[in-house]
Amino acid sequence: MANQEFVKYRTPMEYLKLFFRRKWLFISSTYAGLVLGIMACFLLLPKYESSTIILVEEEKIINPLIQNLAISTTAAQRMQSIREIILGWNSLAELTKRLNLAKDIRTQLEFEEFIKGLRKNIAVQMRQPNIIQISYSGKEQQETQLVTQALTDILIAKNMASQTKETDVAIKFIKEQLTIYKRKIK
Repeated sequence: MANQEFVKYRTPMEYLKLFFRRKWLFISSTYAGLVLGIMACFLLLPKYESSTIILVEEEKIINPLIQNLAISTTAAQRMQSIREIILGWNSLAELTKRLNLAKDIRTQLEFEEFIKGLRKNIAVQMRQPNIIQISYSGKEQQETQLVTQALTDILIAKNMASQTKETDVAIKFIKEQLTIYKRKIK
């Protein structure tokens, strides 16, 4: 009973004396933690992340004749199509070919696994309804930056090709309508 009371009512000075009596426990655990922390810093590989932000503007209809022909898409639909463009097999295969990322790969199975890993390290996020962020995480700083830049270039090129195709389809439709109306007038 007397020991319990003694343990219950210790003064700060007694705690200080206890610390100095057992200081080797404190110093050795601090030293071990420091050594383990330094070793972990050297053993862990660095991981770099590069990202780019893209502003997606609303489509501007040039000609009022085309206005009723165009189908307007929501922000979620645009985001889904952009994600499919970036993470699609063709885009990632073009990326690996452009940057020569698959130089050590010998078989088709290894190439497929590489594309899956590449897809895992790419993040496409919608910041606001018209702002998209593309990020890539990698082990090498230069490669990470080049992959993000190449993804942005691929997205812009495919978007331009898509817009050109839509414009060509609209022009073709208008020309067909023009020939039909010319026949009707004659």
